[in-house]
Amino acid sequence: MGTDKTLKTGSENGYEARVRRVSRHIRHLGFALFGGGAFLMMVMLMASVVSGNRHGEVYDPFTHEKLQVDQPQPEQGEPLP
Repeated sequence: MGTDKTLKTGSENGYEARVRRVSRHIRHLGFALFGGGAFLMMVMLMASVVSGNRHGEVYDPFTHEKLQVDQPQPEQGEPLP
């Protein structure tokens, strides 16, 4: 029973190592793009939440009705913040 067909030559091992290295780089690039996109989306959503809250434009997500946000009025004689 001569040779074992599972043995690989040096060139095949080098090729497989190169394929693994390239696939690892591509996978890491995908993780970075996905994570960066998720982070940018979170920043944009938080900016719109803060902006809407400052301008009193807050909507109920279920009924889509505008909510009245009562902002405290300064008393006469108090300095404005």
